[in-house]
Amino acid sequence: MRQLGFISAMVLLSACSSASDNDKRIMAEVGTDALTYGEVKSAIPYAVWQADSINATHEYVKQWTMSRLLATEAERLGLHELSDVAERIRIHRDDVLIETLRDRALNSLTDEIRVSESEIEAYFETHKDQFTLRERHVRLRVHSAVSLDLATAARAELDNGGDWNQIVDRYAADKEAALASSQTLRSLTSIDEVLPEFVMAISTLSPPSISRIRPVGGQFVFIQLLETYPPGSVPDISWAKDRILDWLTIEKRRLALLSFEQNLLLKAQADGTVRNPSSP
Repeated sequence: MRQLGFISAMVLLSACSSASDNDKRIMAEVGTDALTYGEVKSAIPYAVWQADSINATHEYVKQWTMSRLLATEAERLGLHELSDVAERIRIHRDDVLIETLRDRALNSLTDEIRVSESEIEAYFETHKDQFTLRERHVRLRVHSAVSLDLATAARAELDNGGDWNQIVDRYAADKEAALASSQTLRSLTSIDEVLPEFVMAISTLSPPSISRIRPVGGQFVFIQLLETYPPGSVPDISWAKDRILDWLTIEKRRLALLSFEQNLLLKAQADGTVRNPSSP
């Protein structure tokens, strides 16, 4: 171990002795703190690890070592004992503990928080006015290709009844975007923001008509109109399910946490841990 300023830091990169204890292999040490291979692997995002695990491991170990080195030096200098620093540390510690406690409380209330299909349907029926469309909405497919020839071929196949998924796979510049394009209801206002070239065309199309090919942003694009909803109409519940699920889940989580915190407060008041909590 060699001296670095006033503290010691030793980085150990050892070979794996066996598959069973690989996760326990020490990758780095700074003072009394140690970093294991298992901790490194769990801290690195899966996609990054898959792309280049060797470089990702090296970078994480280097960053961890420097971070612990700086923190250890700060403690050696007594910076954690300064009043303003100590208060910031206390607040951060409290925030972490509170967040962890709330997460644990919610994890123990999975059944209470789960939103059922019947609850989604009941909410939709009770609040249909929230889903009444204020302007025309449409559902459409959007296909873009890197060349006019590819776009022309794709449009021709679709016009002849070809399978959309296969057409996208063969010709689309962005396959994921093309397949997802028909999964959302779009207002004409939102379409005007991203594809203004097609707003006028939409007004003249009827489902399942296909537009002409137009150059957009260096690519060649056409749309197919699948459904149209006039102002004042209410779309099928399938288009609102995800939004309702999010709303109800957030509300159930809020109420569950409120109940948990109120019960905790009542218990603390009863045993004398909290006294006059409403006093200034």
